[in-house]
Amino acid sequence: MELLRLARDLLRLFSKSERTRLAVMIAAMALGAIFEAIGIGLIMPFIAILGDPRLIHDHALLNGIYVWVGARSQDQFLLLIACVLFFVYLAKSLYLGWIALLQGTFIYAKQAALSRHLLHHYLQQAYPFYLARNSAELQRNVVNEVSNIAAGIMLPMLLAISELLVLLFIVGLLLAVDPPVTLVTIGIVGGVATLIQYLMKSVLSRYSSARSHYAAEMIKWVNQAIGSIKETKVLGREAFFVSAFDVNIRGYAKSSRVFSVTSILPRLLIEVLVMGGLLLTVIFFLATGRDLQLALPLLALFGLAAIRVMPSLT
Repeated sequence: MELLRLARDLLRLFSKSERTRLAVMIAAMALGAIFEAIGIGLIMPFIAILGDPRLIHDHALLNGIYVWVGARSQDQFLLLIACVLFFVYLAKSLYLGWIALLQGTFIYAKQAALSRHLLHHYLQQAYPFYLARNSAELQRNVVNEVSNIAAGIMLPMLLAISELLVLLFIVGLLLAVDPPVTLVTIGIVGGVATLIQYLMKSVLSRYSSARSHYAAEMIKWVNQAIGSIKETKVLGREAFFVSAFDVNIRGYAKSSRVFSVTSILPRLLIEVLVMGGLLLTVIFFLATGRDLQLALPLLALFGLAAIRVMPSLT
């Protein structure tokens, strides 16, 4: 719900034409997510053929392709499949790189427009407006806070949408291949990931606010000390300003340290969960009497999917 409210608030910052561009970009991101799923899905048959080349002739579709391309041997056909797989991944990577370029161009152009608009808004205010506000805070809003909104909220929001689409298509692929294993893995990893998010949320929120507060205070004390350097020198207030700045820089450093460490913990925990999920998959195959040799293509599929979805879960 909070993400939906945040998305609604962010949309208010965009014009109608920008919202249209955003919708087109999301559609392009969905196509990229489909390419991601296709790339992962092709791994399973490739590993299966490598493990048992007889599948080329036993499987009607593969045999039809084998005849159509005029392959002279199984090895030649395997080499052809490997080349096709490579070019699929190359095309996918180029496309996703282009999407990343579109996202960065769109968001940072919006950052420049917001900073320009905010500065224009401040300059149109009457003089009492400045008397009631700290100039350091206004400077921070124009330069730092707009940058934080663009780099810390807008761009991550687009990336989150992209990763969510990738996650949905990959989960759909895994459900189509092996529903029981997929559902068990989703239940365990999803449940623990939700718990991690719930526990980390308050800590990140508190220290993020503290860091923002200390950053504004640091700018304020520096502006006051240097902006009135004559009075500072005449009154011998250097130590006072250094002390006031030191209190805030220490608070900023502490908040940044906690925020930084807490931010990477979910990724580390999710990596452990994903590896545990793969091990559970092996245990599931053993417990149900499946041949692990025959299950290798499926394990490869789940392993590659796990590597790809870890950024999405994080």
